[in-house]
Amino acid sequence: MSYIDIDKSAQLFNQTGIFSSKKWSLIRFNEADYFEKTKSINTLRDYINHLVVASGLPVPSQVMLLT
Repeated sequence: MSYIDIDKSAQLFNQTGIFSSKKWSLIRFNEADYFEKTKSINTLRDYINHLVVASGLPVPSQVMLLT
């Protein structure tokens, strides 16, 4: 399991050859596995912000993902 800050996921996963967010690797984090892109939602963070605001809550300053 991984517990990551989604705002830092690209930099975290692209530091070594074992982890990646863009190319094949032993462990790959692909944001597209967690949401469907639309015109207004391009990232996982956008998607989460949309869900939170739609629920009537303020946008969080940090979002952690346990996966």
